[in-house]
Amino acid sequence: INYRTKNIVTNLQTQLNHAQTLAISLARMGENLSHNSNSDKKSLNRFLQQAKNNINIAGGGIWPEEYLYNKQKKLASFFWARDSSNNFIFIDDYNQDNPKSYHNEDWYKPLKKANKDTIYWSEPYKDPYTNVAMVTVSVGMYKENTFIGISTIDVALTGIEELISEQTGAF
Repeated sequence: INYRTKNIVTNLQTQLNHAQTLAISLARMGENLSHNSNSDKKSLNRFLQQAKNNINIAGGGIWPEEYLYNKQKKLASFFWARDSSNNFIFIDDYNQDNPKSYHNEDWYKPLKKANKDTIYWSEPYKDPYTNVAMVTVSVGMYKENTFIGISTIDVALTGIEELISEQTGAF
């Protein structure tokens, strides 16, 4: 393996490991929320803002099981995505009552039946809001060995293209 290829692989591995570590940390936070929406939103936002300098992190959040976070509310996700200024903004769209809730997404469903320590990487997809190619890393959240939801970190694949171009002059 030549130097350039090794450098690309090392950089990619570092970026993906960082996203995975963020997802794990976010899951642990999600397991210990206060159930005070304003307070939890502030804590989770502060956590995600720490990833602001990693441009490949496109978004992230927590996705509780139905009626678990709030007994009156079926959907209660806390999700942030980058805006055009690269700031993380809260997105509440996923909490709108519709037939296809986030519980049916391919980044959510596999973890409901998986082992507790499973880390799930989605297939690459094009984000419907930004039209950017991404992958999502998801980690289950548990309370006393009971599945309570997941955390996610979205990784934009555009930075990977730039990394390869930077190292090889391709693209």
